[in-house]
Amino acid sequence: MSDPATGWLRVVRAAVLGSVAFTLALSAHVVAGGQPPSMTVCLVLTMACGGVSIGVTSGRLGLAAITTTLGVFQLGLHY
Repeated sequence: MSDPATGWLRVVRAAVLGSVAFTLALSAHVVAGGQPPSMTVCLVLTMACGGVSIGVTSGRLGLAAITTTLGVFQLGLHY
């Protein structure tokens, strides 16, 4: 079995974390009455979230680390 901190499992973990972070920010923005950004902006932000997530997922993340990471993503995406 592959180590979760390396290889394709790490990419999957990073993709899930980045996608969840972006989806939460986009959903909150739309629910609050904002217009969703263009698809190009959404794609760029999703890729940026995924790229940052690659660095964050270099080790195991507990609940506190995941919650903190999602909170930082929300602040960054809403600023």
